[in-house]
Amino acid sequence: MSDMKQFIDAIEAFLSKHDWTPTRFGREIAGDPLFVFDLREGREPRSETRNKILKSMEKYNKTGKLMPLRIGVAGLGTGGAELVKILQKDGAAISRKIGREVVVSAAGARSRSKDRGFDLSDIEWFDDPVALASSDNIDLFVELIGGEDGPALASVKAALSASRPVVTANKALWHDMELNLLQ
Repeated sequence: MSDMKQFIDAIEAFLSKHDWTPTRFGREIAGDPLFVFDLREGREPRSETRNKILKSMEKYNKTGKLMPLRIGVAGLGTGGAELVKILQKDGAAISRKIGREVVVSAAGARSRSKDRGFDLSDIEWFDDPVALASSDNIDLFVELIGGEDGPALASVKAALSASRPVVTANKALWHDMELNLLQ
């Protein structure tokens, strides 16, 4: 039996065992509501993606809950600092709503010593946003550095190369990337 066939069979068994819909599985485990539907139509995800999904399913089977969604935040200016404060303050309420714990596991900015109004002691620190975006200790990369090139662009490319979802409020960067994709 091929690796893909075993992977698909494992997902179908998980859906049956836990009485989950394909959409719920896609949203909560794979990060894409259409994941199972695409898989059934022949999509073949990368081996890293398959391994991450299998680990999440295994952990869920053992604990009865999903692994935490580990967020890495690059840029702790006004927006980044406020995001971390909200997730630290309201994380339990957010977690209850989505059925999965949400934690800021890593962050980075120009200066670690600047007072941002929250505790950084439980957050892994990165001086390099590309290393943060590539870290295996995050599931979602949030880019709030700003600018259309330099560290913002390099870190987003690194996250996407690692098959990691990216969230950004950087309109200049997004517009520039969109133009590059069209060429």
